[in-house]
Amino acid sequence: MTTLEQTRHFRSDVAITVSWEYDPEFIWDGDMEDPELDPIKPLSPHDVTVTASIIRRGVLIQDSVYLGGCYAPLDGPYDEEVNGYLPQLIDDAIQFLDLKLKETIIQP
Repeated sequence: MTTLEQTRHFRSDVAITVSWEYDPEFIWDGDMEDPELDPIKPLSPHDVTVTASIIRRGVLIQDSVYLGGCYAPLDGPYDEEVNGYLPQLIDDAIQFLDLKLKETIIQP
């Protein structure tokens, strides 16, 4: 079962979206050779956004978290587990969403 499927079981009221966006400004600073320079399978840096969304009384409420420096092929496919970071990203996005819900007047 994927992380997204597991999330649906414990927070079925929250929609999670994961998006990848190429980051041409990211500069490789790792110990190995830059993954973009690999002649066989070049990988490009991306920013990943995980957004948690909920609708309360007809109002869409969202919050997002971000992770930069995620390498993947320029046009995908993208790692659906975000190199192992997806569970933490989802937890953080939901935590921020819950805080935002508490700050609003809209209650269930």
